[in-house]
Amino acid sequence: MNKRTGLDFKPSSDLFHAISSQDRSLLASSANRSLAVALTKIAMILDGWEWSTRRTWRDHIACFTTGKQYNAWKVNPVIPESVCMVAAQVFGHDATVSRAAQSGNFQLNLMLSLIAYDLIESMKLLTNSCYALADKAIKGFEVNLDNINEVLGKNPILAQPLTPRLDMKQAPKL
Repeated sequence: MNKRTGLDFKPSSDLFHAISSQDRSLLASSANRSLAVALTKIAMILDGWEWSTRRTWRDHIACFTTGKQYNAWKVNPVIPESVCMVAAQVFGHDATVSRAAQSGNFQLNLMLSLIAYDLIESMKLLTNSCYALADKAIKGFEVNLDNINEVLGKNPILAQPLTPRLDMKQAPKL
């Protein structure tokens, strides 16, 4: 295996534990789940920006596509949505790995192939999601400070501290 992969595999220091336990598989699955959570947070931020009414950059980023004829006004955050779908799949794989790791009687676990498949599938999905987010949603993103200052300057929340001194009709005019 070392020659074929170029990796340096070594036998476990505790062979009995390694044979009867899937602790390392559970740890790897947990790491996949943690990455899926982090990617979901990033995707949800991008998706939240899509629904913002005061931004102008969404039409210039590849992670958004325009809707079909019946809803051409809508902009769809395809990359963030696909990342959230991947995360859901990874969460499912993690649950499967957890259940499969519980199996195994007398140091014989017939679910090892299921554990291996779900771990590898999760890693592939997460890798592709990372590349999609980086290449299509984040790469080339530039901050336009002039636009940010303009939008923030028109934000109605700025009038809130003045509302005790102004009536409801005067505050929005500011």
